[in-house]
Amino acid sequence: MLVLTRLRLAFSVFLFYSDLVTSAVIRKRLSISNGPVNLDGFPKEATLVDGKVSGTVISGEKGDSFEITVSNDLTSDKMDLLTSVHWHGIHMHRSTWADGAAMVSQCPIVPGNSFKYVWDTSERGSLQAGTFWYHSHFSTQYCDGLRGPLIIRDESDRNVYGYDIDNDETIISLSDWFHFYGKDFVPGPTVRPPFPDTGLINGKGRDPYNPISDLSVITVEPGKRYRMRVIQMACYTAFEYSIDEHSLTVIEADSIMTEPYEVDSIYVFSGQRYSHILDTRDTRPDAYWIRSQPERLEYTFKIREDSGANYTIPHWGNNTNVAILRYTNSPNLFPSTPADVDVPVLTRPLIEGNLQPIHEEAAPGIPELGKADVNIELKSVFNASGNGLFEINHASFESPDVPLMLQIMSGGGNAMDLLPKGSVIPLPRDKVIEVRIQGTERHSGGPHPFHLHGHDFYVIKTADSLTPNFENPMRRDTVSSGMEDQEVIIRFRTDNPGPWFLHCHLDWHLEEGMAVIMVEDAPTIAQTRVPEAWRDLCRHYDDYRASAVPFQRDGSEKPISFDY
Repeated sequence: MLVLTRLRLAFSVFLFYSDLVTSAVIRKRLSISNGPVNLDGFPKEATLVDGKVSGTVISGEKGDSFEITVSNDLTSDKMDLLTSVHWHGIHMHRSTWADGAAMVSQCPIVPGNSFKYVWDTSERGSLQAGTFWYHSHFSTQYCDGLRGPLIIRDESDRNVYGYDIDNDETIISLSDWFHFYGKDFVPGPTVRPPFPDTGLINGKGRDPYNPISDLSVITVEPGKRYRMRVIQMACYTAFEYSIDEHSLTVIEADSIMTEPYEVDSIYVFSGQRYSHILDTRDTRPDAYWIRSQPERLEYTFKIREDSGANYTIPHWGNNTNVAILRYTNSPNLFPSTPADVDVPVLTRPLIEGNLQPIHEEAAPGIPELGKADVNIELKSVFNASGNGLFEINHASFESPDVPLMLQIMSGGGNAMDLLPKGSVIPLPRDKVIEVRIQGTERHSGGPHPFHLHGHDFYVIKTADSLTPNFENPMRRDTVSSGMEDQEVIIRFRTDNPGPWFLHCHLDWHLEEGMAVIMVEDAPTIAQTRVPEAWRDLCRHYDDYRASAVPFQRDGSEKPISFDY
């Protein structure tokens, strides 16, 4: 008994000190440019990171600090020329200004300029590790390709003994792809979002009308256990992810480590991430399909009222969105059956309410619905005013001309004075917040994955559950709101001052106004110390808008007249 006690004490001391270690400063420079690509058999231009779609992998260790310089080298006016980059899932403690949401926490980066994003994860209160990603947060730009993985590994991960290999080769990105440019989507009464033409896995797919393009291949050895990090980077589509003849043991959701949970498929919404263990010890060496099947919606409607064309959503969903899992000693280069033949029957899907964080933590506040310090209900409606926009609580989000953070720092502490009106929700410091997000009707393009910047939240009630869970609810940063007559309920504590976006992560829907901003502790935001380069962003943006440049959906052609 004494030996066991000493071992437990030693392990606890190890975990404590491992949380205090600062390992390194990760410095990267990302070049955002335009260039030709052919990802699915259809050539077009794209917005690239270091010359690639689903670009450079940024990786570090728990406790590292990051300094990422983003250089705007964009030149094609087919796409947006302004840019900003959001670090999805990173809390940005004491670095609110680096969150990357254009016109919320910063002005966008103009062509020919660069900006350094800096955040520090070495402080005990802001330690984070897991699977994250980065993407453009200017208008609908990330639909054109600006996105990539961000991985922070943790040597003290309690699930580390369950896998042998965790490297950049086991990252799986899921996305949709459009032969349409995001800049061309301008919401209106007779306009509907464009539908994806193709699905991509690790940046490769096949246009159904030209199904000869290369597919992504992930090579594994027999007798190993791999940590596969799945990142859902789609602009518009949810996917059901599976690997033929393999079980998936889920150990992470949105950077939160979970108790091992064995399933055969995972329904993944845009913005979400999962890690699962892939065990190759008992499976016959061969080539297998990795599937990322799009959601199947049971209705059709026109892209535009005057187009005369109807499309089933999505029209590329005939089991064509696949990649190949290939064992090193496989007798075949490709799976023996076509991807759309002998599709396996999946019987053990991931149920979100069954996820359990490995580090147990009760939800904050009184364990009863509606008993938080602040209780908020958000109801989304589409096209209520006949304008083709979403409204949340009767207001459609419209990007302001001046970043909300700058408004607050310039003396706009009264929430009633902050823009955009009706979309700003003030929150007091050090309080428990409960947010009830109602599901929407099928015709609104739901279910909607809602993402909160600046926080993980406690999912008190998932959309598919009947009862709340206050004891050890899943914590994450992106969750489905469900459909009509469903709702999701989340809680978080206001311990991270900042203007934090809460929005649908279907980018067309964000462009259509499906968002609010939580202004957390405005007095502290007003005192934020920011680098001079952050203020320069707005000076350069002011000059850019005042010059003769192509329209860039900045909301106004007038220069900013604000104290920066």
